[in-house]
Amino acid sequence: MIAVIRVAATLAMTAGFWHLCSPLSASPAHASEQPITMRATRQFSMVEGQDSDGVDHPWLSNHELLHFKAPHRLFRYDITTKSDVALAELSKQINTSGAYAVFVDTSRDGKWVMWGKSGNNPTFVAPVNGSARYSYPGNDGLVEPYWCGGGSRLASLYFGGPVKKIVWTEAQLHDPCDLHFAETIKPLPTQMSGLDVMCVVSDHVVITRVPDRTEEVKFGPPIPNKYGGDCFSMESRVFPTRTQHLAVWDLHKPRPTAKYTYKLPHAASEVEVSPSGKNLAWILTASSPKRKDAPSGFRMSLYTSHLDGSHMQYLGYVVGDNLSQPRWSPDERQLSFISDNSLWVVPSKVR
Repeated sequence: MIAVIRVAATLAMTAGFWHLCSPLSASPAHASEQPITMRATRQFSMVEGQDSDGVDHPWLSNHELLHFKAPHRLFRYDITTKSDVALAELSKQINTSGAYAVFVDTSRDGKWVMWGKSGNNPTFVAPVNGSARYSYPGNDGLVEPYWCGGGSRLASLYFGGPVKKIVWTEAQLHDPCDLHFAETIKPLPTQMSGLDVMCVVSDHVVITRVPDRTEEVKFGPPIPNKYGGDCFSMESRVFPTRTQHLAVWDLHKPRPTAKYTYKLPHAASEVEVSPSGKNLAWILTASSPKRKDAPSGFRMSLYTSHLDGSHMQYLGYVVGDNLSQPRWSPDERQLSFISDNSLWVVPSKVR
């Protein structure tokens, strides 16, 4: 079984609409920490496909996940029956689109798949059965595509400005198979400049995060890829911290409706917002004496909490330092994550 240790949290109101979320200042003692028990989860291989790191958001339903079983071949895995079904038509749509797929992302209702890469590039969308393919040109500005948390509506957020402080300029909202935008929100709040958009909860509500300090951003020369485009290399150093800042925005309003500051047990290497915007998954990294189960000297632990920082729970650590991409199931009762080049599923323990 997965050992779960409840970590107490307090919530205190501060000036304005800032909330200070303060979980315990230290992680549970090593004596009580338990590794995430892989035998208690459903495992299947995760391999690189389409020159990408796999599927960014794999959940198709509360028991089905999308994954690359082999390069260029997408499968639907059922964690209840442990069956793995090839999605030949969807794979064909991606492979014949001519897109250099940096990301592959499922809609939150599990009916659509989006792929492509952000920036000045087209985005492609297809139903999971691969019966059609739609493209959205990206040549009129830099754009970051998102699925809205409530279903299969697509939100395209346009941006500009320098790498270290991008400026969000407008949002275009539409259905996947309709090129006519249902709504355009412009301009976006100026105070969103420089923030990372973590989740589009609905047509006009987003959650942002203050990015960690980044240094030494260097761009390499363009490298041609086999899909006819160019890919660019970029090197940077990111410094995760224990203090994290998130905010909730109504895109029609100039200021955020709520802000949260979190004082975490260890530095947060990743945070993932649930589809409803009510829960968070954290990957925290702590230095540790080099031991047989942590030869790198680091331990990566998985936590969950409510958006306000309450009910923070320690789920366990993963042996070594290779834990990434926590993703919520639609009902938010499970989390998937990648470790050792495999995709795993664990209970989220949110309540």
